[in-house]
Amino acid sequence: MPNWNLKRLQEFVDAATSERFDVEFKAPEKLTDNKRGKQEISRIAAGMANGAGGLLIVGVHEDKSSTPPVYTLGPGIAKDSKYTAEWLHSVFRMHIKPPLNTLVIEHVDLEDGTVALVAEVPRATLEPRQASDKRYPIRRGDATVDMDHDEIRYAFFRERKAQLCGVIALMDGSFDGAGPDTKIFKTRHTLTIRNIGATAASSYKVELVNADSAVKEFDEGPHGRKFTASGRKAIGYRFEQALFPGDSRNVRVVLRWGTVTILNWAESLTKWRNAQFDWRILTDADLAQSGAICGSDLIPDVDPDFDAVVSRDNRMWASTSKEVSIGKIDAESTVLS
Repeated sequence: MPNWNLKRLQEFVDAATSERFDVEFKAPEKLTDNKRGKQEISRIAAGMANGAGGLLIVGVHEDKSSTPPVYTLGPGIAKDSKYTAEWLHSVFRMHIKPPLNTLVIEHVDLEDGTVALVAEVPRATLEPRQASDKRYPIRRGDATVDMDHDEIRYAFFRERKAQLCGVIALMDGSFDGAGPDTKIFKTRHTLTIRNIGATAASSYKVELVNADSAVKEFDEGPHGRKFTASGRKAIGYRFEQALFPGDSRNVRVVLRWGTVTILNWAESLTKWRNAQFDWRILTDADLAQSGAICGSDLIPDVDPDFDAVVSRDNRMWASTSKEVSIGKIDAESTVLS
């Protein structure tokens, strides 16, 4: 049974405000039967496969004169055109190795008598997909770029080992300290680690490093134990329960940023938002992966009133949605994996 019909496709295009790592729109006139044109559209499909998969839709026109762009469904491909679902299948078979075996391409009849093509590109398993230019593309935002060496190496083994991804979500911020004016500013976050791989992770740990921050800590938690690596000025959490595919674990992270007064509150917030945190994750005997996040990813850009928070002993930002994914994942983002 087809997954796409005119109503569903029209609603999807009407709701679009941009192309993404998993969505690419193509006007029919952008299709060409020469080598360059075939390589270009194949790189897009291979890039989606090397990420999270996605949709390649032919028959959508983009108007970039407005912000955000406006996307219009139709006119599509003429019914007597050679640019059919079979043509697109053959192009992908010739220009993507190994082939996308579970690729689905559907045609949708439009009201003007033309046809749109919807290609559902599956996520690559076991090994990444190589384009005919001998490179391994991946989608970043709405662009298709080449994977670097480490990404290629990781992609060849990602289905044969545990894959961890994580998100740090803000809980709240508050002040500690007995002094009436001088307080220690801290934030609390929940770190969620999830295994999206094919095998269990029996031993894994996470580290955060920031030389400028005074004190940082993980809660002891039920799933493992915290540790410090003083030589690297790092704090970490070693999970001691196996994490099976599809399972997740949570641990609370407390970041004590430093001492503030009402006079230097705004200045200190700016400094901490500009701070950088390095992270590392190690899974079983695997090599460590690492990256960096900014303080602005952890501290909201809404400045609470210092006196009001102190005098009422309230927590700030408790209802603010603020989270950051760290690391690499098979998608657009920056997720710990």
